[in-house]
Amino acid sequence: MRIALRDGTTQIVARLAVCLREAVQDGSVPAATAPEAMALTLYEMWLGASLLAKLRRDGSSFAHALRATDAMLGGADAGPGAPLAPAGLQAAHAQGPRAAPRAGKGKPPRQPA
Repeated sequence: MRIALRDGTTQIVARLAVCLREAVQDGSVPAATAPEAMALTLYEMWLGASLLAKLRRDGSSFAHALRATDAMLGGADAGPGAPLAPAGLQAAHAQGPRAAPRAGKGKPPRQPA
């Protein structure tokens, strides 16, 4: 199982690197970007955000990962005053935790005290 997961993640990172290499060539990403290193960093960051979202039961880690991704890729909206997430994600996050679990997914989230 470990080997299958490792091979799968290696393929995902390689595909991301190809996309980043093309983005450097067409000028959408700064030329100083090392595609392979950036692909691995992005994958690891989003994997961590996914884990934290599960633990926290909210989307704040995705919002932060999105902002960091934009900054890493040279996005114009990545400055300190930029929103943490697009309006759609902000609206979904503002609704708070889910009221009930997804089908077959354990206990409902605990309500804040």
